[in-house]
Amino acid sequence: MSDRGIYGWKAGRPTMTDQENNGNFNNDENIHLIKTNAKNTGGVPVTSSLIVEWDAGKEPSYGGSGSTWTDLSGNNNHATLTNPNWNSSGYFNLATNFQVSKTGVLGSDRTVIYVMQTTDVQSLFDSNGNTGGSDYLGAYRSGNKGYYSNVSVGAVYKNNSSTNIVSNLYDHIRTSNPIMISFVNADFNWSGFGFNYYGSYQFDSGKLYAVLIYSRNLSLSEIGQLYTYYNGRGIV
Repeated sequence: MSDRGIYGWKAGRPTMTDQENNGNFNNDENIHLIKTNAKNTGGVPVTSSLIVEWDAGKEPSYGGSGSTWTDLSGNNNHATLTNPNWNSSGYFNLATNFQVSKTGVLGSDRTVIYVMQTTDVQSLFDSNGNTGGSDYLGAYRSGNKGYYSNVSVGAVYKNNSSTNIVSNLYDHIRTSNPIMISFVNADFNWSGFGFNYYGSYQFDSGKLYAVLIYSRNLSLSEIGQLYTYYNGRGIV
């Protein structure tokens, strides 16, 4: 089996390459196989310095119930979920009472990637653990529309675009379609991941499919590989 898991790459879509096929399916067949198997198998194509992979569409990460979101990176960085409302299509419904937390995974030179969808008017992606306070990373509807306190972010990319949207993040994340948002060269002044905790600025609508955290700064090429992976699964 390839070190990329069971997914190969063919015409921009993952192609099954395990013992059940020869890697020659057409796109319709690929889509069927992805929908059938994505909950159980397949790995992200960029694994160097990957310290967190939480994926609501893979059964080993979340089986449909419970308060643990299992880390698939091999580092045992399992997250705690508060009030999860999981959809069998492979995502958590966003609501003001839904949170994700994990201690000790943030720091300097981080790449943090969210695969999600929202039309919320103002929201913070991450705050200091589950405490809120004056440490946060997010988007706001006024001002420069990128909202950062005690964290510096070198660049933010949407999907596979090379345009840096760090200063006007809000204008890009509100969409009816799922997207991949990558925060690159991020230096956090805190270590605990706390999604959707900051009072009055929580996501009240949308979907959360996956979160990746790397302990290094990913290149645009690597971000493009990850976008192709999630696009091939029919998410973004």
